[in-house]
Amino acid sequence: MTKLKLDEHYSRLLSSVKERIRKSQYEALKAVNKELIGLYLDALRNKGVIKRVGPDKGGHWEVSR
Repeated sequence: MTKLKLDEHYSRLLSSVKERIRKSQYEALKAVNKELIGLYLDALRNKGVIKRVGPDKGGHWEVSR
């Protein structure tokens, strides 16, 4: 291979690796945010600030205070 083709191949490979890293970071961030939301909801529910009314699908949250 010529130097130009190696550089192009390396550039594509590097771009692919960077994109995979970005996707992994984004997925990890979503998972953390989902966990934090659950923790906050649990804390608010335990303190009596909010309560769930109705089923999981179609229900809603009400603020008690």
